[in-house]
Amino acid sequence: MIQHTPPAATYCYENLGERHIRLLKLLVSSNADPTYNLIETSLDSAPPYETVSYVWGREQDRSQALTFASSQTVHVTPTLQHTLSHLYSRCQTGYLWLDQICIDQSNILECNQQVGLMGEVYSKAQRVLIWLGEGDEDSQHLSTLLDITSTSIQQQHSFNHRRLSIRKLLALPWFGRAWVVQEAVL
Repeated sequence: MIQHTPPAATYCYENLGERHIRLLKLLVSSNADPTYNLIETSLDSAPPYETVSYVWGREQDRSQALTFASSQTVHVTPTLQHTLSHLYSRCQTGYLWLDQICIDQSNILECNQQVGLMGEVYSKAQRVLIWLGEGDEDSQHLSTLLDITSTSIQQQHSFNHRRLSIRKLLALPWFGRAWVVQEAVL
């Protein structure tokens, strides 16, 4: 007899209270798969959390299912799924704020309300995690360049390679987003 697993229920967002936000709670799992809950909290008394700044990818491509401990799912972009897989173990507080999950993107009123709070959301965070994407060979050169204050440039070739690394870094899609300054500075 073939058993079919019923499809997971889609997470149903409830309306947020005034000055409330949602946070993605990272749970310790007994298996290797990350486990999450989505909680509502007042922005004024939220537990310590971190925000994540990243490039969404194509918004209409919400082909990945993020499953909560309750077995409910929310559909996210592959970019966010990939970002979470890399940042899960780097989260120091156990709570993340990610706009794609923590804001009900189908609710225009909530989106507008939450955008009005974003400055505070970022400034009250313990830290902002910025995901630029997978690293490559030039990433290694860039990390050397970022430490350039403690070293001297020894060869013109090395300098040109570092300059090329910076250009490649600044050409990444994250730097073209309108929210970059607010997310990184606050």
